[in-house]
Amino acid sequence: MPTEVTLIHTDLQPGRRSGHRMVATATKIYLFGGYRPVDVLYKEVWEYDIITNTWSMLETDGDPPNCVASASMIIDGDTLMVFGGSGLPFGRCNSNILHTLNLKEKIWRKIQCKNATPSPRYGQSMIKGNDGYIYIFGGTTGLTFHDDLYRFRRKDYVFERMPHVVNTPSERYRHEVVGDEECFYILGGATLGSYMSFEEIHSFHYDSLQWKSHKCIPSISFGIYMCGGFNERTAFDDFWVLDVINFQWSKLDITLPDAMFFHAIALQRSLRSDNSRGYPLFVILAMLANCPIPSRMHS
Repeated sequence: MPTEVTLIHTDLQPGRRSGHRMVATATKIYLFGGYRPVDVLYKEVWEYDIITNTWSMLETDGDPPNCVASASMIIDGDTLMVFGGSGLPFGRCNSNILHTLNLKEKIWRKIQCKNATPSPRYGQSMIKGNDGYIYIFGGTTGLTFHDDLYRFRRKDYVFERMPHVVNTPSERYRHEVVGDEECFYILGGATLGSYMSFEEIHSFHYDSLQWKSHKCIPSISFGIYMCGGFNERTAFDDFWVLDVINFQWSKLDITLPDAMFFHAIALQRSLRSDNSRGYPLFVILAMLANCPIPSRMHS
């Protein structure tokens, strides 16, 4: 369980931005994309070395994404996978293209997907399930919000739109997704003027291909951590954890150095000397908080 938040200082670091994405391995963190007012889009990829505490911008080749604000991103082996996103002007320049970046070759590729590809959107979630499929849920065009769920296999990039079944979460964007061996969970999100409550969350189960709804209450054996956020009136600096056994929320006795939202979070699983998984280290790159936009990294 995290007990403190530490500001990490580096000589070289990414510029201030929001709408970026981050993923992590045992030793590296990768940051892609984002947007900074006025009308600055970042198509760059940054790599943070956790061991040496250094940032470097990767020199890439190939066909990178153009819509880089609020895209979705995962890492699968040595490959970054980026789907969708928005460009300029927002709401009228959205993408439904899947790009991959091989981190060894440093080459971007635009993937020709098959079947029912999701419509252009941004703010959707993406996660690799324990069943080998990659799942994409929700998102928005800027005016229309989605509650559809798609999955595809990396070996052939065949998209499949999943049936709209009971307990499907409501339409939303900029929600978060986290998974375990049995399912993934959808947390938070928003539509125009509406913010999703944490009193109820939804999980999608790989074996039954069904959604389940869980009523949450305000002993943590295993949990989902959440920090920061915004509810139209207030930006938050607090940390919460959800016990996914009892679905009980608990507020932790730590805070972020700044209230923030539209930030990115990557979870690094530290490795012990015997290569077993250790306790998680949360690394937070806070690129949008109360004005002005800062460019800081916390762990």
